[in-house]
Amino acid sequence: MLMEFVFWGIISSREKSRLSVGLCLRQDRGQESAGGREQTMQLIQYEKCSTCKKAAGWLRDHNISFESRPIREERPTEEELGEWQRRSGLPLKRFFNTSGNLYKELQLKDKLPDMSQEEQIRLLATDGMLVKRPLLVGEDFVLAGFKEKEWEELLLNENGQNS
Repeated sequence: MLMEFVFWGIISSREKSRLSVGLCLRQDRGQESAGGREQTMQLIQYEKCSTCKKAAGWLRDHNISFESRPIREERPTEEELGEWQRRSGLPLKRFFNTSGNLYKELQLKDKLPDMSQEEQIRLLATDGMLVKRPLLVGEDFVLAGFKEKEWEELLLNENGQNS
């Protein structure tokens, strides 16, 4: 197997002054995704969240490249949330951070059943702290929360990597 270094740089449209440069190592298996480029996943996370830190570490440990997106500063849009929910196949309730303070303060456990899906998506888009994290968004999948076994099954088995 050939090994190559892939450099990537990201300038956030919302944080033009911030430049993140990372180095990732990938295994070249002679396969390319559609368009002839390697798929880059987006890890949507909150910097103080221990589960998000664990998920980012897991991705690094398995040499899986990703772009980090801060959920508070760059909260997901209604369009993104709707697309991610459809792509994931998960019920919309799984995209709510049910253990978060804001969820509890707004008493959403009691209010969500009476809200339409459009209203729930609109509410999620108002504050990144309402959204379950981390979210890992790939070209053809979305994972909500970090469940190591679920991530292994999708990311390692699909990519032909070993844990």
